[in-house]
Amino acid sequence: MWTIHKTTGCLFRGRRFYVAVAALCLLEWLVLSKVAPNCWFDSDTVSYFYPVNLFIGRISPVRTPVYCLFLNALRCFGDMQLATWVVASQFTVLLGCIMLAAHMLQSLFRHGIPVLVACGYLALQGYFWAKAILPECFTFCVVVFAVYLFWRMISAPSKKLVWAINLLMAFAVLLKPVFLVLAIALFLAWLFRFAAGDKRHVKTIALSYGVSIAMLLGYCSLMQIRHGFFGLSSVTQQNDLLNIVSSSAWTTCKDSPVKDLLVDKLKKHKDQYGGVFALQWAVIPTSPDPIDTYAICPKFLFESANARYCYELRKQYDKGALYSLDALQSFIREAKHQPLFRKYVLQKLFIAIGAPQGMLLVPFWLGFASLVISFLRRDHLLFFANLLLLGFIGAVVLKIDILNTDAGSHTRLLYPVYLIPWMDLLHYFLVALPKKASRFSPLPSSA
Repeated sequence: MWTIHKTTGCLFRGRRFYVAVAALCLLEWLVLSKVAPNCWFDSDTVSYFYPVNLFIGRISPVRTPVYCLFLNALRCFGDMQLATWVVASQFTVLLGCIMLAAHMLQSLFRHGIPVLVACGYLALQGYFWAKAILPECFTFCVVVFAVYLFWRMISAPSKKLVWAINLLMAFAVLLKPVFLVLAIALFLAWLFRFAAGDKRHVKTIALSYGVSIAMLLGYCSLMQIRHGFFGLSSVTQQNDLLNIVSSSAWTTCKDSPVKDLLVDKLKKHKDQYGGVFALQWAVIPTSPDPIDTYAICPKFLFESANARYCYELRKQYDKGALYSLDALQSFIREAKHQPLFRKYVLQKLFIAIGAPQGMLLVPFWLGFASLVISFLRRDHLLFFANLLLLGFIGAVVLKIDILNTDAGSHTRLLYPVYLIPWMDLLHYFLVALPKKASRFSPLPSSA
C-alpha cells in the first residue's frame, strides 16, 4: 500500500515539485490581489527617497543606502509608474527566493507536501510585504539566501561560497542595520565550525569576514564625515529615545539642556513619537547639502495618513544642530543606566517571551530549544539559522515598544526569519521523531 511519503515523492519529483511550488505561490497571490489589491507605504517610505550617491559620498543620515539606491534607480520609469515597477520587482525576487527555499527544504527533508505547505505559508506572508514600498521583502530574501549559502558551504565548501556569504553580510547590513545580527551569527557559526574540527578555508573566512567588517566601518566613517556621528543611521538613537520616554527613565536623569528640550517637546506634541522626532531633529546636524526627502519624494506618498502626519511635524522643526550630538548620546547613555529603564526592558522581555499572550513566546522557545539541540548534535545549519532567529527576536524586543505596539510591528520585524521556524518544525517532525520511533519499532517476525 502507498504511504504518504511515497505518494508525495511520486507527485513532486524533479521539475514537477518546483512547478507545484510556483503554481501555489501565483495562485495565492492572485486570490489575495482580489482581497488586498493596493500597495501600501508610510512615512518610512519617504525617507528611502534620499538621493544617495556613494561615488560622491552623499548618504542619508536616516537610512542605509541599498534600498534608497533601488528606489531611485526605478524612478527613471517615472513617478506615475513607480509603485508598479517596485511591486513587480519585489514579487519577482520573492518568487525566486521561495523557489530557492523550496529547493533547500526538499533536499534536506525529501517530503513534498510538508515543504509545499511551508512554501505556501511563506508566499502568503510575503504577499503583503512585496506590496509594500519598504525593504522588508528584500530582508526576507537576504535571510533565505544566507541560509542557502551556508547550507551549500556545509555540503560542498569552497572559497567562492565563503566570500559570497561574508560579502552578503555587508550587503545585508547596508540594506537594514538590524542585519548586524547576521554578522554576529556568522561569527559564532564560523567559531562553532572551527571548534567542531572543520578547519578548511580558515584564512579565506578570516580575510573575507574582515573585508566585510572594514566596508561597514568605512561607511560609518563616511557617516561621521557627512553627518557628524559614527554609525549606520540615526534611527538607532530614535529607537533608544522612544524606549527611554516609554520607560520614564528620563525623569530620573540629572538636569541638562537635552533633558529640558525633551520635556519641552513632549509638552508641545501630543504623542511620544512626535516629541522624540522633534528632539532628534533639533540635535542631529544637517549635512553639507541638506536634503528634504518630503520635497523630492513622489507626491502619491502623501496619500498615506502617516506620511502626512510626519510631514506636518517636520514643518514645525528648526533646521540645523541646536544642541550637541555628544550631549544627546551622553543623555541616552545615562538614561539607559537608570533603574526604571532596566525594569522596563525586563518587563518587555517577560511579555515577549515569557507571558502566555506574548507574541514571541512560541518562536523564541522553539528557536532556543533548536539552538541547544543543534549545538549538542553539531548540526551547523540549524545552529546558524536559529542564531539568526533568536537575534531577530532580540532586535524586536530592544527596538520597539512591546508594551504599546500592535502585532503588525512584530510581524514586520520578524518576517525576514519566517523560514527558520519551518526548518525547525520540519526537522523535528520529519527527522528527529521518526528516528526516535524507529528505535522502539518491533523487529520483523521471521517466516
